[in-house]
Amino acid sequence: MKSPQIQRILFVLTRGGVGDLLLTSTLMETFKKCYPNCSVTCWINPAMRPVMENNPFADGFLEPGADASFARKLSLVRRGRFDLAVMPWSTSAQAWICALAGIPVRVGQAERITYSFLFTHAVRVRSLHGDTTSHWVDCQLDYARILGLSIPEVLPGIWLTAEEKAGGKEFLKELGIKPGEKVVGMHLGKGMNINPQIWPTDKFAAAGKIICGWPGYRLVIMGGPKEVELAAKVEEEIGGGVLNIAGKTGLRQLAGVISAMDVLICPDSGPGHIAAAVGVPVVSIFALKEDFPNRWKPYGVPSRVIRVENSGCTNTCIKGNCRYFKCLLAIDENQVARAARELAEQRT
Repeated sequence: MKSPQIQRILFVLTRGGVGDLLLTSTLMETFKKCYPNCSVTCWINPAMRPVMENNPFADGFLEPGADASFARKLSLVRRGRFDLAVMPWSTSAQAWICALAGIPVRVGQAERITYSFLFTHAVRVRSLHGDTTSHWVDCQLDYARILGLSIPEVLPGIWLTAEEKAGGKEFLKELGIKPGEKVVGMHLGKGMNINPQIWPTDKFAAAGKIICGWPGYRLVIMGGPKEVELAAKVEEEIGGGVLNIAGKTGLRQLAGVISAMDVLICPDSGPGHIAAAVGVPVVSIFALKEDFPNRWKPYGVPSRVIRVENSGCTNTCIKGNCRYFKCLLAIDENQVARAARELAEQRT
């Protein structure tokens, strides 16, 4: 049964990427709904602050800075006088800080030799014990279940302002996209260092050519600063009719642009979760052996998972260090394009 004394909650969310933070934000929503009068503070990586801006379930942020000393961080946490600390992923130092700060209830990950004993409630993480079917959102909600909380309906969200949404539409308009045209986004990277000479860009280009050939459809390829060269290569391989915005937007602007699209195609990566967080359907390519679609597929929106179970790869998956990517080469570009069209046509 939940404790009525919980008034100030600290969430330690300094590790992981955009997708990890978005999915774990459902845990914040859960606690805020179970303790509607509580104050929620998020200890986050400053680089991830744009993901959390305007989130109605976050009342404040703790950002000591990368160079802050242990003593400085401990002082800031003590000053917050928190009743509860929730640490879905933390470092040993953060676990010690929360304990030394005197936070009475501390929820964190079990089976960490150097710090799990510091938690009053230690959660056994399912994915570390052979569970490949539970979605990561459900795994994260175990940090609420261990306290006896009833789980409300929750969804990951990026809370865009009306101006940011309008800005996304205007951005596409300035690219030459006309009212009534269906907009298909295609993100090319996968949250890891990719060599454009090895990554099978021709597969993305082949799906892109199909989409560019449909009347009333526009294709927008995207990527972060590290994927500009990759996007240029795909743009060249498509050979015309594609719009390339790789490296031209910040995170929140990208979310605004995606919110104005009809569907997003992407490998398992942060932009897929951004799309889901703004309500846009996703075609998710889970090609690698180490991809787990049941765990990481977009949450809360219509989606299609593209995966070939027997790609012919007999090696241990080494992700970005692979020289062949047989798994991606086995993907059927027609299946990708068809899935995108089906989802786009359903979009009102």
